Amino acid sequence: MTSAPGGPATKAAAFRGIAWMLGASLFFAVGYLPVRELADRFNALDLVFCRAVLTLLFMLPWLFRAGLPILKTNRLGLHVFRGAITYVGMVCLFYGLAHMMLADAAALLFTSPLFTIVIGAIALGDHVGLKRWRPVLIGFAGGLIIIRPGFAEISWPVLAVVLTALTYGISNAVTRSLTRTEDTNAVVFYMFVTIIPFAALPALMSGTIPEWRDAPWILLLGVSTYLSQQCITRSLGNAAAATVMPAYYLQLPFVAAIAFAAYGEVPVIWVWVGAVIICASTYHILRIEAEE
Repeated sequence: MTSAPGGPATKAAAFRGIAWMLGASLFFAVGYLPVRELADRFNALDLVFCRAVLTLLFMLPWLFRAGLPILKTNRLGLHVFRGAITYVGMVCLFYGLAHMMLADAAALLFTSPLFTIVIGAIALGDHVGLKRWRPVLIGFAGGLIIIRPGFAEISWPVLAVVLTALTYGISNAVTRSLTRTEDTNAVVFYMFVTIIPFAALPALMSGTIPEWRDAPWILLLGVSTYLSQQCITRSLGNAAAATVMPAYYLQLPFVAAIAFAAYGEVPVIWVWVGAVIICASTYHILRIEAEE
């Protein structure tokens, strides 16, 4: 017997979606910690390469089960473009995480969905009416509150994380296009397999050789990346983005708690104010999408 729309089955799926998104938020936050811990010995180029290789290794069991035909694609060029732009974003993010407060970086990354909307309108022809542009502009204002140009120093790490939000916005828009024709897990797999060619040579040129004491942090980096991707994919597979996105924004208190416990970092009030504005504006857009 099936449930009517809005019945128990729908509510159960929404609950699962929110639970998976909570997991994604936690693992995203945990993933910042090994980046900071490894930054003294490894540069951002090294860490991006390690992250891509480890995540790819974790996905191999899925590939063995699904078989190589699952990777058949007619859009390899778009996959490669997304890999290149994501690589740039990851390098900038890891550089930013090594040189600024973790909560500040996490809050700035919340502008990424807003960039996705703008880029989707320009590149994919998505319709964005006035009622969508208003929250987009408000969200960018939230980002400016965090940065506070003219009132706080605009550093290279801050600019790097803003660039990450932009590149991730482009990557998200491309991912949205790819998932229309490709298997979801294959889309995730291609992300990391196309990053490796861009990351390998710069990482090898740095000449930094991991030591045994680095192994736990490198492993945590790979595990947290893999689990966060799996959680967010399953979350959006169970429920609409408008339902699960509020749980995604719990990433900020998770990051703040980890940063305080590990480094004694306490974000200033403007970070929280800007983050709340960005979260509210993004959620408002998602509600608009859900109602149409």
